[in-house]
Amino acid sequence: MIKLLILIVSVSILGFSCTKKTTENTNTGKVKPKVEKTTDIKKEKTKEKVKKLDSKLVKDEFYEVTFNFKEEITTKDELIFAIKAVPKKDRHINDGFPTSLAIESTCFKFNKKKYKNNDAKKLDEKSLEFELKTKCETKGKQELKGNLRFGYCTDAMCYTYDSPFKFNINVK
Repeated sequence: MIKLLILIVSVSILGFSCTKKTTENTNTGKVKPKVEKTTDIKKEKTKEKVKKLDSKLVKDEFYEVTFNFKEEITTKDELIFAIKAVPKKDRHINDGFPTSLAIESTCFKFNKKKYKNNDAKKLDEKSLEFELKTKCETKGKQELKGNLRFGYCTDAMCYTYDSPFKFNINVK
């Protein structure tokens, strides 16, 4: 009798351990198998905790992004807004990844709202560079806001840099 009880308990434990994990869909009441998605491109865990939106230099363990522009201009001056991203530690820029530089509409008028791979001044494995020119005819403290996104890789895995930026420029 004890041997039969041990056998039943063993089979029960084995049966529970071999069942698939399921999740219940509350809308339909049906049970669906739980599927985990994986992707080739991931956000890399870095030592950087929080990036300031107005930081002209973003230094990270795996890349460095530099924003270069004058913080004070006149209404007659042309603002040159330059961005350079350089990967570090055996990483390289993924020139096949859909790179984008999106600029929000403010007093600074750019030719496009969103710049892509072919709009870059330079895009190769060693660096990514954008150089945009604009003017602002509204005096005072003005914002230049947007988002930069690019891919960088090791030989085994690719990651994304996807980060907003916001700078104040004094227009006289």
